[in-house]
Amino acid sequence: MLFEDKIDALGGENVSIIDEGGCDRKMICGKDYSTAVFFRFNETEIPPPSDINSDPRVMQWLRTTTDMDWNDETRPAFDFFDYFGIICENNVWYTTKTPLGFLYITDEEKGKGSGNIDQLEGKKTKISLFACLPPASAACTCPDIRELVEPIDKSWVTTMAIDLVPFTMKDGCVTSITCSTHPWTWIRTAFNESEITAPDDI
Repeated sequence: MLFEDKIDALGGENVSIIDEGGCDRKMICGKDYSTAVFFRFNETEIPPPSDINSDPRVMQWLRTTTDMDWNDETRPAFDFFDYFGIICENNVWYTTKTPLGFLYITDEEKGKGSGNIDQLEGKKTKISLFACLPPASAACTCPDIRELVEPIDKSWVTTMAIDLVPFTMKDGCVTSITCSTHPWTWIRTAFNESEITAPDDI
């Protein structure tokens, strides 16, 4: 099943999902009360709370913020797939991470937050639906700079596989890459693609 088929009407009609091969995807959303993964307790390894609403039609949600303000305009950007550790098994999409736990509806029909988040890590949850509101600020429009790392199978010097490059990300853009100081740590460019004046004897 296509992941796009899980988009909920709450948010996601303009979502851009980047296919990175296999089940790997990238989707930049804004952290918001309504940016979430919706699920049912009969389709997750997460044990249900004792006061959960017994109606099987009621869905719970894995959240991206604890702020209950539906009108929050900050919405920092983040990679939805990485944040929830989303995987695909036997044509079914699951989350494996719950960084902020979940919200659920109690038997008194009230919303309530989950308990010990550390105990939820690694537990698979089938995705029923998801919602993705866009970031409040524009997400990065450049491709992932790590894609420019010289492929390890084509380099004639010792290099690093792209998936091992240490990096940090902000608003959907890689903002730092950690390397060692070494003669073979460099950036390659061309003078016809640079503002640097070429030497006369180039």
